Amino acid sequence: MRRLFLLRHAKAVPATSEADIDRKLAGEGLNDAAALGAYFIQKQYKPDFILCSPSRRTRQTLGGLQLDDSIPLQEPAVIYTGAKPDLLSLIHYAPDGAQSVLMVGHNPSIHELALMLADEESALYGRLLQGFKPGAMVVLDCAIEKWSDLVEGKNALADLTEPLDYNAPSTPARWM
Repeated sequence: MRRLFLLRHAKAVPATSEADIDRKLAGEGLNDAAALGAYFIQKQYKPDFILCSPSRRTRQTLGGLQLDDSIPLQEPAVIYTGAKPDLLSLIHYAPDGAQSVLMVGHNPSIHELALMLADEESALYGRLLQGFKPGAMVVLDCAIEKWSDLVEGKNALADLTEPLDYNAPSTPARWM
């Protein structure tokens, strides 16, 4: 059994005249990334290999997780520019020694990849269909021997979380 984490970067500042790849996380996004790091610790999520878009906001999201610096990391440009088949191809070439892979990317491709890979019979699939907010993450349990065996629609949705799950305000907004 292998585990795949698909994470959309946390909330970024609005687009300005600077290059999109250089957009940074908003304060809320930085807080969410740190809270997701605590969630990783709580759930004992430990990726063995990381694929991260080279954009500033994805690297900041990854940094907020405070994972072990010794985890092998690649930052292929295709995560920033590519579509779901490109992302799937990257996972197919992940090292077979890695039992768990984390990919940090962008919408719509990261959400489309999650939808494509997840088993539609999963109890969480309906929630996944509703969208993939900034800072959202799915965890897929993949019954495969090696990453090149990863196929569409056969992977159990073990977890689906977003900022309101792991970083909810102590007082809901509707009460403020």
